[in-house]
Amino acid sequence: MQPLTSELGVETHPALSSDGRLIAYAAGGGGGYGAQRDIFLRGVAGGTPIRLTNTPEDEMAPAWSPDGQNIAFVRSTANAPCEILVAPIPQGEARVVGRCSVDSTTRLAWTREGELLLSDRPTRNSVRRIRALNPDTGRMREVSSPPPNSLGDSDPIVTHRGDRVAFRRFFSYGVGDLYTAKVSGAGQRPLTRNGWKALGYAFAVDDRSLVFSSNRNGDSGLWSVDVERPAKPVRLSLGLLAFGHLSSDQHGLLVAEASDYGSNLFAWRPGAAPVALTNGNTNDWDPDLSTTGQLTFISNQNGGSDIWVQRGEGAPTRLTDLKANTVFSPRWSPDGRSIAFIAARDRHTDVYLINADGSGLRKVTSDGAARDELAWDNSGDLLVPTLRKTGWQVERIDPRGRSTVVPNSAGVLTIKSAGARGLYAVKQDDDRLWRLEPTGAVLTSPLIRVSHDTAWAPTPGGVYRLAGVPGGETVLRLTAWSGGSRDVQSLGMFGQQHSLAVSPNQEIVAARVVRDEADLKAIRLARR
Repeated sequence: MQPLTSELGVETHPALSSDGRLIAYAAGGGGGYGAQRDIFLRGVAGGTPIRLTNTPEDEMAPAWSPDGQNIAFVRSTANAPCEILVAPIPQGEARVVGRCSVDSTTRLAWTREGELLLSDRPTRNSVRRIRALNPDTGRMREVSSPPPNSLGDSDPIVTHRGDRVAFRRFFSYGVGDLYTAKVSGAGQRPLTRNGWKALGYAFAVDDRSLVFSSNRNGDSGLWSVDVERPAKPVRLSLGLLAFGHLSSDQHGLLVAEASDYGSNLFAWRPGAAPVALTNGNTNDWDPDLSTTGQLTFISNQNGGSDIWVQRGEGAPTRLTDLKANTVFSPRWSPDGRSIAFIAARDRHTDVYLINADGSGLRKVTSDGAARDELAWDNSGDLLVPTLRKTGWQVERIDPRGRSTVVPNSAGVLTIKSAGARGLYAVKQDDDRLWRLEPTGAVLTSPLIRVSHDTAWAPTPGGVYRLAGVPGGETVLRLTAWSGGSRDVQSLGMFGQQHSLAVSPNQEIVAARVVRDEADLKAIRLARR
């Protein structure tokens, strides 16, 4: 394995030229979701990188045209669909050739006919799918057709011949499989079937095999699957590094993102400095505080994501060992005796309950549908956003496990509890805050807005959220239910996208990015 980059920050989205001499990539300062990157070009054998873009927007996902004369890339701006640009190589002005209809980011791939493949939603109410853009005319056509009750298709790549596409289809959070089809969209079929998501993938020299990175054995590694006759994937490497996006040339060279990312939990009261609760070489996220101040969160300290609990000043203890694709949204019951959470196992996403002492693990749902962030109401029922064929809706689950649909809850993605004040929600593609009544969702009055990209938590006194300010710093902001906002304190370079928890006595816990490095590594693939 040969290092290609070693700069501070992140180098992502490698794109090898077909002859393997040049590599285009995105690079920036890191800091998690929303960090600004530019497009760079350098020789694989060495040399000084050439900056191709230098703008305040985040630019990523470079892709070489079939003739090697142009590079397409994506420009992402806040609260707007992404732009698709093409720049001549080695120099020249980039031009906008198209725009996403809804989504803010995508990966790109060229077909041999000169079309650009991307992932996007044609409308806000549709499912993400693979689409083909003609960069000369701006015409868009549909390539893939995901089921309406899935999370859709993303990250298209094409064979070296440019005639076949591979992409990732997510059925729920943490559950995805690799698919392939002709670039026309015909012959769509799965390559993997067990739901372990692939972080990156690239075609081998002969286009017969697809190499992909995955945590399918609980640790990260490289795998291979036969494209023509899909069978059980074969492991190629040990789980030493977490590989992200991959790119390959026509001579057996593979370039991979090798990432080192970590987030720890910090606690503080307004006006006081944040204090580290966890400081391991791991990822800790998604905290929730009980009415008595007990903390639960998700951590990968034992390899996979699991439920952990911290009581008082003691060390955190692990409650589960699920070996799941992913676990998220742990939430204390109102009486503090149990924790509800969502786990993706065996291609199914369901709601689980576990007692606070780690006993009594049980599955509450069994239909495997996609679900988002859940909450308890004050009566002890669970309110769970669930994706059905007609779209997102909220389902109420009572202590006996009986489920009913909450009326007028279409589009609700996330629910959070404000204690005695009740439940609040946000909807898909909607930054307005809604109060969840027994009769359905009602807009807050006066209207309060929260961003899907930043952490927020409702409390009896108002809505806390993490907000960015000029200079890249983060502040803790409180918006009262009367509508007035004030900045409670500056948190420095904290990061804004992680979840936020607030206890009844106003103790605040949030996850902070403590490491965010990604370098590019070259790997030589042996011929079969």
